[in-house]
Amino acid sequence: MAPDERQAVRAGYATHGERPDDKTWAHLLPKVELHVHLDGAFDPALLFELAKKRLGELPENTESAVTGKAMAVRDKVASCEKLEDFEKLITCKGQRSLKAMLDCFNIFLPCVRGDLNAVEEMSYRFCCRQAKENVVYTEVRYSPHLLLDGEYFSGETRLDPEAAVAAVTRGLRRGCREHGIVVNQILCCISFQPSWSTAIVDLALKHRDAFPCAVVGIDVAAGEVGDDPAQHAPAFQRANELGIKATLHAGEMGGPENVRHAVFDFRAARVGHGYAAADQPELLKACVAEGAHFEVCPTSSQETGAWHYTDDKPPWPKHPLHAMLEAGASVSINSDDPSVFVTDLTEEFCVCLRAGLTRQEALQLNRNALQAAFGDRKELQEVRRLIDAYAMQMDPVSVSA
Repeated sequence: MAPDERQAVRAGYATHGERPDDKTWAHLLPKVELHVHLDGAFDPALLFELAKKRLGELPENTESAVTGKAMAVRDKVASCEKLEDFEKLITCKGQRSLKAMLDCFNIFLPCVRGDLNAVEEMSYRFCCRQAKENVVYTEVRYSPHLLLDGEYFSGETRLDPEAAVAAVTRGLRRGCREHGIVVNQILCCISFQPSWSTAIVDLALKHRDAFPCAVVGIDVAAGEVGDDPAQHAPAFQRANELGIKATLHAGEMGGPENVRHAVFDFRAARVGHGYAAADQPELLKACVAEGAHFEVCPTSSQETGAWHYTDDKPPWPKHPLHAMLEAGASVSINSDDPSVFVTDLTEEFCVCLRAGLTRQEALQLNRNALQAAFGDRKELQEVRRLIDAYAMQMDPVSVSA
């Protein structure tokens, strides 16, 4: 739906005093997203096209995150006759396993790595995707190193990560210009490659004022278990001294201590996921007092098993999100890896409404995201104007919330 069409729909509801259904309400809401991975949002159709084009270059096998054994890549891709077949390889629904999700990445990342034209086009299409869902402000994160060719488990690459950042920036700027949205970047250190972290801080410093589509922060991604976060501490200390803002994956698959380290040792302003903190009320209280923001990803938490439950169906009213809100935490709603989990930010807001949140509460989570964003104040003021205008038109009471 184009912006003028959305405005016409909103005006129609306001004129007739009608209340839209939840999905329409969530779609029309000008949304802010802080936690979404570029590679987890790659366009499946373009991935399939690249996979067929580069079939001979794909690795024959890779190590499965699930079994630890060799997993066929090239033969699996070659067996896909149509897009629907390929999508089954690169999506993860109903398995409740982070490792199963990582195996999806092991299949599709080689289709893009080292192809900077493809990286640029994927970045452009990401903007198209966000615009389609009326996400007006995004901070998209990625590892420039993982977009390069080479063996990422060995740490060897044959291109400068600067080239990857440049390709992403070109694609984002083209998409933002075309759709009238704002997308900034967060660069990810990788948990199992601390040798890359210094370069990430250097890149963030170089590109932090390069608006539009600047680099506004850094992160550590790719899992918490089995890797020593202390290896990244020197880079984050330097980033903190330079005024580079940080968010950190913590408390997703790891325990509450990881959240504590993220907030109090790494001085992260935001925590990616952070569900484990909900199990320790005192820790959660301390994080709230520190002003930490939690980037909650509802569908992701279900699909990766990060949210632990024993019911046959997900008991959304018992999601850690509720404990966070009851503790007074600043929380936002995010899609994480929408192509892998077959979701989008509109659906994530619908999940929250089904979980028992009111529309005013969901709107406040959107405002929380804006308040916690790392971007340029002028850009964020314009986004706030859009959100307030929507609230005034659709629900005047919520403007003062």
